[in-house]
Amino acid sequence: MLTIEEIIKATGGKLYSGDSKHSISGVSIDSRTIKEGELFFAIKGDNFDGHDFINDVIKKGAAGLIVQEGHPLIGSIISGDNGAKAVLTVNNTIVALQETAGYYRNKFPIPVIGITGSNGKTTTKEMLWNILSTRFSVLKNEGNFNNHIGVPLTLLRLNPSHHMAVIEMGISAKGELTRLCQIANPTSAVITNIGPTHLEKLGRIENVAEAKGEILDFIKSDGVCVLNMDDTYFDVFKAKSVGKIVSFGMSSQSDVYTEYSDISPNWKSLDNTTFKLICPLGKTEVKINVIGVHNLYNALCAAAAAYAVGAQLDDIKHGLEKFTPVKMRSTIEKIGGIFIINDTYNANPASMVAAIDMLKNIKEGKQKFVVLGDMLELGENTARAHHDLGIYIGNAGIDGLIAVGEFAEYIADGAVEAGMSENRVITFNDYAHTLETIKQWLNKGDVLLVKGSRGMKMERIVEGLKESLN
Repeated sequence: MLTIEEIIKATGGKLYSGDSKHSISGVSIDSRTIKEGELFFAIKGDNFDGHDFINDVIKKGAAGLIVQEGHPLIGSIISGDNGAKAVLTVNNTIVALQETAGYYRNKFPIPVIGITGSNGKTTTKEMLWNILSTRFSVLKNEGNFNNHIGVPLTLLRLNPSHHMAVIEMGISAKGELTRLCQIANPTSAVITNIGPTHLEKLGRIENVAEAKGEILDFIKSDGVCVLNMDDTYFDVFKAKSVGKIVSFGMSSQSDVYTEYSDISPNWKSLDNTTFKLICPLGKTEVKINVIGVHNLYNALCAAAAAYAVGAQLDDIKHGLEKFTPVKMRSTIEKIGGIFIINDTYNANPASMVAAIDMLKNIKEGKQKFVVLGDMLELGENTARAHHDLGIYIGNAGIDGLIAVGEFAEYIADGAVEAGMSENRVITFNDYAHTLETIKQWLNKGDVLLVKGSRGMKMERIVEGLKESLN
C-alpha cells in the first residue's frame, strides 16, 4: 500500500523509532478492528483518545503508529522495543490521516465523483454506485463515512482494481468541503440541492449554497459539474462552474429529466415509483424501489452523473432498478398490517417537507399519521422552522400528528393554527408515551411516517412498533 517513508513525506512526520522502508497493508483508527500489518492513527475524539489504546494495537500486530508529538503518554508507552515496526510523531494525527489519504488518492489516476448537497446525498451515491458497478469496480463511502475522517478512511481503501470512486461529502461549516476536496481531488462534482441545513453554523441558506459550492472550485475544464436545474442556486453554480455542466430536473430544459412518474397503484406494492427517464442517450422506463418526489430527483441526479462519466442507458436503467433503499431513509416496512415509512436517519426543513409530500401523495390506504422528532442544528431559525413545519403538516391533510422533543410545541402550534384538530395533535418528551399513543391511533391499512434528526434517535419508535405489533 504505502511505505513508512512515503507517509513521512505525505505528513511531514518524524520517525520516532523503527524502519522507514517498512510497508503497511492498510490503516486503522480503531483498536478493536485493526488488522496485523496496518498502521494505527491515534486520533483524539470528543469521548476517546486513541493514544489510550496503543498497547492494544501493538499486541494485535500493528505495523506502526502515528502519534501526537508531545502527548503525555508517548514517553511511558512507546519505546524502541515496543514491537511496533515504526512509530511516527506528527503535529496533529487527524491532519496526518488526511494528508496520507490525499497522497494515496493521487497515486490512482482514476475519476473521483464528489457528491454534496443538503439532501439526498447518500441515496444518490448508492444509486450512482449501483449504476456504475454494472460495468466498473467502484469505491464508495460505507455508512456515514462522509466527513473529515470518513472521507480519508474511504480513500485509503483504494486499490488497483478500482476504475473510479464515488465519494459523498458531508459538511456543517464553511471551508470543510474545501478541505475534503483537497484530500479527494474530485474530477466531477454533483450538487443534489440546497436547503436550510446546518444553519446553527452557517446562519443563512446563502451561506449553505456558498459552502456546498466550494466543490466547484476543484473541477477543471475537462471535468463535469452535475447540477439541479430546478434548484434556486442553479444559475449561481452554473456561473461558477468551469467544467462541462450536465443538468437534471423535472422539465425538458434539463439534460436529464422525466416525462411522467407514478407511485404504484397496487397497495401491496407501495414501495416503488415508475418513471420515464429521458436523457441525451435516449428514453427508457425505469422502476425504482422507493417513492416520493425527492427520491425521483435522487434518481435523476444519479442518472445524470452516470451519463456524465460515460455510462450507457441500459446500465442506468439496470442500476437504478437494482437499487434498494438505504436503511432508515424512506424505507417502507409493513408491521402488523400497518405501513411505516422509516425516515429516521436525519431531518431538516427541506427533507421534512419532502417526507410529508411523499406521505400525502399516497392515495391508497386508510389514515395517515406522522411522528416527528426535533430538527437540530438550526440555530436562531429553530423556533420558526418548527412552527412552519407544523403549518405545512396542518395543510397536508394528515389525520394525526405526534411531535416529540424540546421543540415539539412549535410544530403542534403551527399544525393547529393551520386547522388540524387539537385532539389529533399531541406533544411528548418521551418515547414510551409516544409509542403507546400512536399504537392506539393505528389500524390495519394506515400509513405512518416517522422522522427526526439523527440525535433524536426516532428509530426507537419503529423498533417499538415492531416489538408490539408483529
